Amino acid sequence: MVFIPGYQFLIKKRTAPISGEKFSLSVNKHIDSKLLTGAGFFGLGWGLAGICPGPVVSSLGVGNGQAWLFLVAMLLGMLAANKAQKA
Repeated sequence: MVFIPGYQFLIKKRTAPISGEKFSLSVNKHIDSKLLTGAGFFGLGWGLAGICPGPVVSSLGVGNGQAWLFLVAMLLGMLAANKAQKA
């Protein structure tokens, strides 16, 4: 409820993103094994940790040790995925 006025006045009416010239959607409509594997790992990590990747950053501010562990694991997973993609 608190976010709705800000969204209505600042975000919804934008014709271009804040950080770019235009909004763009992926033209790739193919569902492949990489997409399914990535989605599976994402869901598995979210389910096992019980922490959503977005709000984990705000959880760091309250000194939640599990949030720090999750953040480190998430970053390591992102690095591993990046290296695997380049290989």
